[in-house]
Amino acid sequence: MILFSEMAGGNGIACSATGILDGDALYHAKVGLNERFPRISEWYFAFVDLSAVTQFDITAAQLEKIADQDRKLARFARRGLPVAIVVQGDLGFGISRMWQAASELTGWDTQVFRDRARAIAWLRHQVLTSYAIDLPQLLDEPNAEPPAVGKAAPF
Repeated sequence: MILFSEMAGGNGIACSATGILDGDALYHAKVGLNERFPRISEWYFAFVDLSAVTQFDITAAQLEKIADQDRKLARFARRGLPVAIVVQGDLGFGISRMWQAASELTGWDTQVFRDRARAIAWLRHQVLTSYAIDLPQLLDEPNAEPPAVGKAAPF
């Protein structure tokens, strides 16, 4: 399952996935994201948690299609939006890095992490240095769940 929700008082977006992550499902989850979350232009960060994904079922063609959709979404988001991806395992890390390269034209500042605490620390630093905003306690505990506020959109 793929879930998108606003977090940190609506200052960012969280995306989490569990089980099998299917490329087509991820693409369709991203289509119309700007309509489901009209505050996309106000977000200061994106946090993608793939640590509970048990299997990646994504082809190179699907990955490019997802990156193309992200380039469309980038027109609504802040330039340089910090995006932290947390993923376990070598395959997931490799796929996430492939997406990072394919989505470079979004203008987002994307990093892939194996550790949630490091991803959160990086996001807080990026938001502070890029936007001079000190995020409220953003997932300070390593096993904390994202504090979802606003709309949640499962797929």
